Amino acid sequence: MSKACSEKPEAIRADNHATPGIMKLFASRRDALESVALPVLAMAGALRRYRGVNETISSLLLAYTAIALFKHFVEGPMRDPARLNKPSTRPLDEAVRIGGLWVTDIHWGLMLGIAACVLLGLWLFFTTSGFATPVVGGNARAARLVGLQSGRIVVVACAIGGACADLVGGIEVAAVHTSANAALIAGLGYAGILVAVVARKNPWVIMPVAVLFGASVRPAACCSAGLACPTPRCWCCRASPSC
Repeated sequence: MSKACSEKPEAIRADNHATPGIMKLFASRRDALESVALPVLAMAGALRRYRGVNETISSLLLAYTAIALFKHFVEGPMRDPARLNKPSTRPLDEAVRIGGLWVTDIHWGLMLGIAACVLLGLWLFFTTSGFATPVVGGNARAARLVGLQSGRIVVVACAIGGACADLVGGIEVAAVHTSANAALIAGLGYAGILVAVVARKNPWVIMPVAVLFGASVRPAACCSAGLACPTPRCWCCRASPSC
């Protein structure tokens, strides 16, 4: 959600006909490279179920495999021959790009992120399967003793997380970059772990926490780009009372 507020007007189409483009994007799946997160995280859930491997550790390690596959396709079979200096896929058609949110530079990915958080919150708090998910996450042995299918719940939860990551990747391609390239590897997953921990894994609390993280990170990145200094140094400058 923090990336949805990035000010990149050259890549965001500020028109009011962006919503149909969202539907066309997910119908065409031109951003198929970004769908790698779903099988990767589902694999992490399967490793937890059948081999007892911690899903957090396995997903972090499998991320490197996913990045290697991503670079292989971007720099190999799916590379645009017209781009010699920066390996990228062919740009998306104008009809499937996601435009701006009314008259702002914020694209429709922000609204999709809010909708996903609301729906996941409704599922977690008001359904039986959603209530069982944090029970399994808190104590898998106790969940098995009361009859919950902990293995299946872990796999489903990991698959849902992968689907959310796919959604973020597709939005990044369709709204900001317009093609898949190495700039997509921005470490959003690691920031997502921090957001989830601070929000205590509550989808409804994740929304303001993500905005808070975005408001903190984005100025430092802009400062780093404008002053040609490393981002950590900008963080120190912003934390200084003299600033």
